[in-house]
Parts: sequence; structure tokens; C-alpha cells
Amino acid sequence: MEEIDAEVLDSLETRKKISLMIKNVHLMYEKNLNNKMSEDNMTVSQSMILFYLYKNSGGVLNPVDLERHFGLSRPTITGILKRLEAKGFICSSENPKDRRYKQIRLTDDGLGCLRTVEGTLRKMNEALCFGFSDEETEVICGFLCRMIENLNGCRETNL
Repeated sequence: MEEIDAEVLDSLETRKKISLMIKNVHLMYEKNLNNKMSEDNMTVSQSMILFYLYKNSGGVLNPVDLERHFGLSRPTITGILKRLEAKGFICSSENPKDRRYKQIRLTDDGLGCLRTVEGTLRKMNEALCFGFSDEETEVICGFLCRMIENLNGCRETNL
């Protein structure tokens, strides 16, 4: 039986560590962010929806747009939208061009909430990148973008 090259094993171990570290960074970030946002009666998922609505407020947005953009199921998006509407952060109405779809809009209260959440996000991102130079942050972003592209390529080639 052939021996496995130790360098290959070390490489695989490092690659396993990378994926676990990325997952841990994400989980810790989201946990800390959810804890901070809970003071404002918000979650990370809800804030992401609000930011997307704000960024795309020139167009008509409906739940299907949100499902596609975030890659979330219809029940998940519906639940988030119901909670945001109950808080008065969004309102929905029938789309005049296609009555099958709801039209989702950000309210003034939702915009006010976004301003608060934006400050929280800014502080969390500063904490996340503390001690990194601007150049190092750019390099990290580049590496992460390449990883995302690599994984998208895997999906496209059925790996």
C-alpha cells in the first residue's frame, strides 16, 4: 500500500481548518450582531431584508425577489416579512401590474430602524477588522470572493 504524502495531509488539514474558521467567524459575528440588535427588537435576517428594500426602493419588490436574492424559502421570507410588518417597518400592498404579487415598501419607521442598525453594523465591522490594515482587509475580501467563485464553480460543475 502506498503511503500518503504528509504534505498532502497537512494541506488537507489546513483546508479543513479554513472552512471551520470561516464558519466560526460567521457564527460568532451573527451571534454578537443578533445580541446587539435585540436591543432594537431586530435580527440580522430582518435587517438584511430592510437594507435590501432600502437599496432597491426604486423598483417594485415582492417576496419572490427577496427569495431569489437571499436564497431563502418562501415560508422563511414570509415569516420575516410578517414580523417586519407587525413592527411597522414595512408595508405591503397589491401590485397594480400583477395582482398575484405583493408590493413591499419600507416605511419611515423602517428607515429610522435602519439608521440605528447601520451604526451597530459599522461598530461590528470595525470590531471584526480590528488590527487589520486597509490593504490586509482588501486582500481578505479578495480571497473570500475567490472562494465564493470557486464554490459557485463547484455547483455549476456538479462537484
